[in-house]
Amino acid sequence: MKMIIIGGSSGSHEPLKTILRDLPEDIEAAVLVLRHSWPATPSVLGTVLRPGSALPVDDIEDGMTIRLGTAYVAPSGMNVTFEARGDGHVFRLTPCTAQMRGRPNIDVSLISAAAVFEENCIGVILSGYLDDGTLGAIEVGEHDGVIIAQSPSDAEQSSMPLNVIQRDSPDYILPDIQIAGTLQALARGLVPGEAPVSATS
Repeated sequence: MKMIIIGGSSGSHEPLKTILRDLPEDIEAAVLVLRHSWPATPSVLGTVLRPGSALPVDDIEDGMTIRLGTAYVAPSGMNVTFEARGDGHVFRLTPCTAQMRGRPNIDVSLISAAAVFEENCIGVILSGYLDDGTLGAIEVGEHDGVIIAQSPSDAEQSSMPLNVIQRDSPDYILPDIQIAGTLQALARGLVPGEAPVSATS
């Protein structure tokens, strides 16, 4: 199974909607969408993404079986990890700690996915402040997975993708409008035609 993890924070709503709009409903992967939110406030991410998404968007419950062709969103204040079970995989939920600057934490999910899915893990880092996602991106790369960073010039807040670019040398650096097509190709085991570009692009 291919596991796509898309993480963002401030400025990532529109890129997320663009990506889910353009992903085909028969994509050969599951998609986890993580966006930082206030832990005490119920998540509205699913409500925001469902109307324009080509994929069904489900709220994660602990122990839920992961299905292909589905996008998943996390409850507020909960980190998402992965567990192999039988011939499939399930989500595990654990409370975020107060020390985490990004909640749900993108690093936590990427690090777990790298260990469970290895080369079948694809991470996407979108607009946001600070550097959540950078350590996870490094871990995905060390397990032969693929990392895509949103082009800093295309991001409303460039810190998160720029940190990944500066510390991890992602496989692709793309504007949001090109990310879905690249994910579709990667999910099919193809090598996308887009090549990495400079961090200033």
